[in-house]
Amino acid sequence: MPLFNDLTTSVLEDSVCIDNKALLTMLRYCPCLETLVFVEGIGLSTDRVEDDGLLEPLPPCFLSHLKMIEVGDFSGDQNELNALEILLKNTMVLENMLLVCSTEFQGVPEKKTEIAKQ
Repeated sequence: MPLFNDLTTSVLEDSVCIDNKALLTMLRYCPCLETLVFVEGIGLSTDRVEDDGLLEPLPPCFLSHLKMIEVGDFSGDQNELNALEILLKNTMVLENMLLVCSTEFQGVPEKKTEIAKQ
């Protein structure tokens, strides 16, 4: 696969498991990726909580370029929180993370507050 050195933004339309081998392979070939958008949310394919090499080898952009992650349709379930934690631990130059709450948060400010605390 060729390197996509000019690709700085990737928008993934479907819900994505961040430990998906195809996703990780794609990210390894995008060393200058600065923005990663998960339109329909994120999760893990397993119930793993620890980050014991889950994303190894790390995509190069996680170490040097990835500054913004956006997660859409965020509901705050444990699987999503575990995925976020792993991303936060492994993105070394991350500056911003935007969580776009799902419609289930409308009219429930307490749930937003609880998620913000976590």
